[in-house]
Amino acid sequence: MRNIAILITMQLISAAACLCQIKIPLVDISAAGSPVRISGTVLFQDDPATALRYTYLIDGSMTNVSNKEIVLTIIHIADTGVGALGLDYTVAVERFFGSNGLNPGGVEGINHSPTRLGPAVSAGSVPAETGPATGPSGTTAELIFLQFADGSTWGDPDAGRQQLSVRTKTLGELRRLEQILNEQGESGLKNELSRVGQFQFPAIDSLVQSCTNKTASCLTHGLRSTLKEAELHEAEMKAVSRSDLASPK
Repeated sequence: MRNIAILITMQLISAAACLCQIKIPLVDISAAGSPVRISGTVLFQDDPATALRYTYLIDGSMTNVSNKEIVLTIIHIADTGVGALGLDYTVAVERFFGSNGLNPGGVEGINHSPTRLGPAVSAGSVPAETGPATGPSGTTAELIFLQFADGSTWGDPDAGRQQLSVRTKTLGELRRLEQILNEQGESGLKNELSRVGQFQFPAIDSLVQSCTNKTASCLTHGLRSTLKEAELHEAEMKAVSRSDLASPK
């Protein structure tokens, strides 16, 4: 019995040493005047028993502290303070193709699937579960680019250029698909979407995934709704731009 008790104790100690969790606060380091405020935590887990032993799970939120609706946010989240491979993650939220922007005073979650990383060459085990007071100083979150519903922007234009390019290409692809729908009907649209990979267009891929195992009319309604919302946003931005050009300097 004594040997069994010792074995059980050793197994419990081993398990405690091999799996630890640290909850790290998100620290907003966005530049002064940022239109959003970022807060939350990142859960870090170290499990040496697995090949991708380090797991990061973001649980944060952003609050629109401006007086305008927001259609695009790009936030960079980084952590290097836990003695493991650091988190280096950029999350872009594109609302241009939907009806729900981030309105003034609105709060929106920053959630994503767990990020798993392999061990760094020099990384050792991190401390056992601990609180923010004794853990790393924090994981940084920085708003690097934002676009309002009127088309005006905040942040680094270079950081937003790629996302805006994807938007333009997606809008062109939506119009091409609408033409196929008008000419070939629902079956033609479904065949085209199954034949041509849409992974380079996240908004279209999301539509396809949401209509899996549903009738062809799901794709039809989804396509037209997505295109309608995009064109409404596009028209609003152009109207504001024309108004600015017409205003006396």
